[in-house]
Amino acid sequence: MSDREERGEDVAHPFDRSACPFCGESLDARGTGFLEHLRENPECRRELDSWRDRRGHLDDSDADTDAGDDE
Repeated sequence: MSDREERGEDVAHPFDRSACPFCGESLDARGTGFLEHLRENPECRRELDSWRDRRGHLDDSDADTDAGDDE
C-alpha cells in the first residue's frame, strides 16, 4: 500500500499532476518527469501496474453487465 493510500487519499483520480500520485514526490516535468520517476522508483511502478490491473477488472465487469442488456 502506498503512502497516499495509507492516508486515505484517492490514488485512482489524482488531481495534482506535478507530483507522483503514488508517493507524492514532486515531478520535474509533466509526462516525461512521471515516466522518469517510474523508472527510478520501482515501488511507484508496481503501484501503477496494480492500479491498471484494478482498472482493467472494473472495465471487464462493466462489459459483462452491459452484455446482458441486449437480450
